[in-house]
Amino acid sequence: MVLAVLVLFTGRISAQTKPEEMIARFFEIYKTKGSDEAIDFFFTTNKYLDKTAESAKDVKDRLKKAIDILQTYYGYEIITKKTMGESLILIECMVKYDRQPIEFSFTLYKPDKEWHFHNIKFNYKLEDDLKNAPNSIK
Repeated sequence: MVLAVLVLFTGRISAQTKPEEMIARFFEIYKTKGSDEAIDFFFTTNKYLDKTAESAKDVKDRLKKAIDILQTYYGYEIITKKTMGESLILIECMVKYDRQPIEFSFTLYKPDKEWHFHNIKFNYKLEDDLKNAPNSIK
């Protein structure tokens, strides 16, 4: 009886997870368990993502190559949120390292009640984005 209630309660929490909470969970795993585990979490949120070993390995390998050069991880900041309706959102995060920041772009989609990751991209040249950003000097 307790197990059934726990399962129902856990399912309800999952259905109400917001995109920002999913990003926070991704980076918590990233910080505590490493990039491979975070990428595994990313893939588990969407049954339609290409979960072949080759696809996941490619994403993991590209990210590890960058991390090896960048050194110590210090955290992340959400820098942009763009929405299309109420069911599609792009969240860009600046991920802070010793050497330089990199940008993670997450697309999340909610076809019905639950959000899931739809895409992830990495950008190593934030200077280009900074040049095109609106002037924010006050």
